[in-house]
Amino acid sequence: MMQRVNGIFPMHSHDINKIIEIERLCFADAWTEGMFMSCIENPNSMIFIKMVEGCIVGYAVASFVLDEVNIDNIAVLPEYRRTGVARALLNRVEEEVESFASFIMLEVREGNALAIRLYYSLGYKKIGLRKNYYHNPTENAILMIKYLI
Repeated sequence: MMQRVNGIFPMHSHDINKIIEIERLCFADAWTEGMFMSCIENPNSMIFIKMVEGCIVGYAVASFVLDEVNIDNIAVLPEYRRTGVARALLNRVEEEVESFASFIMLEVREGNALAIRLYYSLGYKKIGLRKNYYHNPTENAILMIKYLI
């Protein structure tokens, strides 16, 4: 087995405890272990983790149907934000799907200015608003898309 020290790798079931820890640290309405496990087991989902010095510092979850890809979840430990971790994870998802995907979509909290700025810098465009999409606290979601073709 390849030693995972630095880089981006597919998530394995033995990574779940650290992923759950990051998820709970980053989100009040955190995903459950079962939600992550169902993504691991789903052939139309992928989860990538970012390792730094042998520790998981972030992850991205994506799912796809035909040529449509959705970023379902992305999180980075607070001390690693603004260091390129999220950008690297999103780029890895794009590399994985570029051979078949027409576009990638995602939702982001309307108040998450840093994430919105990142998505714009990666070529995503705002295409809509989902009212009261998020809970804890209730907040609108901006719907964004990046066309790959």
